[in-house]
Order: sequence, then C-alpha cells, then structure tokens
Amino acid sequence: MKEYLLTKSKHHKTVAWVLVGAGSAAIITGLIYNSSHKEGSFEQNFTGGFIIASGLICAGASIPYFISANSKKKRAASLAFGKQSILTPVNNVFCLTTQPAVFLRIPISR
Repeated sequence: MKEYLLTKSKHHKTVAWVLVGAGSAAIITGLIYNSSHKEGSFEQNFTGGFIIASGLICAGASIPYFISANSKKKRAASLAFGKQSILTPVNNVFCLTTQPAVFLRIPISR
C-alpha cells in the first residue's frame, strides 16, 4: 500500500510539473506573439490573449495535482512496516521476541 501511494504521489507531481511547464510556455508564447504584433488587428491581439489565458488555465490546473501528491505522500508516510517486541511465555518464563508489525501513525492535530 505504501509503495502504491508513493508511486501515485510521484505521478501526480510529474503531471503537475508538466502542466506548469506547458502553461508557462504558453504564457511566454502569447506574450511574444502580442509584442511582435503591436499595431496588429483585433484577431492578432485576440490570438495572443487567448494563448496567454490558456497558459494561465493550464498552470492553474496543476494546483490540484500538487495538493493530491502532497496528501498521498503524507498518507504513505503514516504507514510503516517494522518489528515489534512482545513478551511470550517460554517454559513458564517470559521472553522478549520480535514479530513483524504494520504501524499506522494517526496525527492528532493538523
């Protein structure tokens, strides 16, 4: 389960960075397009504005992916596998032995 959550977190973070990169590239492209057509027609100015707006939307769409990646990473960190020492009776004497255990850390405060 922990590996699954960590891979999902990694994939979401990759998608978020791709969206930020594509949005930034679109914004820069729109700004360059508008600056090269200063006295252009309405269609040329509208095209540059549309490219900038689509870049902003694309970059803004990355925010939920960053949030999701962070929450999945935190959830994966709360799961851990380890060994736990327990007292077991052996020949009427208690001995410490270890057994595999799954730990779930539940935070009390945020």
